[in-house]
Amino acid sequence: RAGSTGRAKRNGRAGRVHRALRGAAAAPPDGMTEVLSDEDLPESSRRLLSDPEDALDWRPPRSSAAATQWVSCRDSRRQAFGERWHLRVVCSSAAALAALACVLSASGVLELPCSRRRQEREAHFQAASAGEVQQASLQVVAGTVATAPPSKVPRNPFEKQVLLVQERPTFEKAQKAYDRHVASAFAALSKLTYCGSSPGVPASTFEICGGANAASCRQAGISVEPGLVRQFAAPDKTVPNAIVGMAARIKRTSDHSALRSGCVVAFRGTIDNFANMYREHEAQALAGLSSCSGCLVHEGYLKAFIVIEPGLVQALQELSCSTGKIYVTGHGFGAALSTIAAWELVQAGYDVGGGYLFSPPRVGNAGLSKAIYRSMALRGSYLFQVTFGRDSGPLLPPGTDFASLGYQVHYPSLHSGNYRMCQTSSAGELGKCGLGRVPVAMWEPKDGCKSPLAPSGDFCNFTHFASECYGGMGSRANGTRATSERP
Repeated sequence: RAGSTGRAKRNGRAGRVHRALRGAAAAPPDGMTEVLSDEDLPESSRRLLSDPEDALDWRPPRSSAAATQWVSCRDSRRQAFGERWHLRVVCSSAAALAALACVLSASGVLELPCSRRRQEREAHFQAASAGEVQQASLQVVAGTVATAPPSKVPRNPFEKQVLLVQERPTFEKAQKAYDRHVASAFAALSKLTYCGSSPGVPASTFEICGGANAASCRQAGISVEPGLVRQFAAPDKTVPNAIVGMAARIKRTSDHSALRSGCVVAFRGTIDNFANMYREHEAQALAGLSSCSGCLVHEGYLKAFIVIEPGLVQALQELSCSTGKIYVTGHGFGAALSTIAAWELVQAGYDVGGGYLFSPPRVGNAGLSKAIYRSMALRGSYLFQVTFGRDSGPLLPPGTDFASLGYQVHYPSLHSGNYRMCQTSSAGELGKCGLGRVPVAMWEPKDGCKSPLAPSGDFCNFTHFASECYGGMGSRANGTRATSERP
């Protein structure tokens, strides 16, 4: 009973976060997947949700057929052997079946088809429970598998959002998608969050990513829009401004840019205050994220995100971030918050375009790692872990409850632009690549602040803290360490 009560409290807490973010988001941009409620479906479709063994054959109006491939769900029944469930789907064509297989497997609801027949037009998808069959059935009957760009896909009365299919990313595509100039621009923004809630941050943000000296952002093909920078902070464990972040509206300035117009969100890393250190040491893995079955997340990072979430919501509202892409970034503790934010923003209907996480700790278990990978894959996006040298941060917390995430981009030296990209295993392990090659005895915590991408090669130190954080002069050279809020 005590365990059930604890789970209920955690699920309720996650629900509050999810509801707050969803309330802040307008209608999701074209191309996003929206899970509909029962009331949004025809009565015949609702029968399937109440009884997964109920037969159903529902097709949408013919007016949409020219631009979309529709699928028809015939039935879903428990298999004769074992306790696994399957969803039997009959499609209008082999192409529609292939597209549907991509959607359902990338969304993490069902596994790839275990059998096919009738000229590849029918397939059986496996699931672990009746609930997963119901969730997949809802996607099938309420969505479409689009074969045209979002702007050319007509809508119909039973359809709230078109389900677009994108090719799943491969390691080779991730290598091509990684952009050093974008990484440098995001590193500069991540470093600026160490100014805390100082009044010069908006001006410095524009100076480093919009002004005449904004080399990285100019090469990345983006620019911060003047006046559209919002800071947000929250107290934690009686420490004022313990958790800090900022959001900025960006525009695409080059057709060759890897980014799209939208918003970038950055969170501050750990500084020497009691609250940050306390949260980092709350290293129990627990459930609590929205719509993430089998996911466990670091308790301290989740609590920190819940504390800062109202400020994030307000910033996104003020910048109208429900239109366009949202990118996330941060260093250390801030990278952990960015990871959680990326997942929750997707669940709330925002169009998350990925991000760059610098020296990110391990935020959750392998289930969370897989869920985030699949969520980004469905959108053709990437969350890159950018690491340096012998930094131990991305390998912590230790233990089987925590796993690494996505793609690691490892820089071995401050004086070279050479890097190596590594893909984590399905179990969230780095293997013998990048930081995975560093023996435990050679871990160097001080490398966590260093990076050839950060201004002056260091995230944690400033030379002219006052001019950068109060005077709006942008990033300068090393010298003064970011510790706590200055008077």
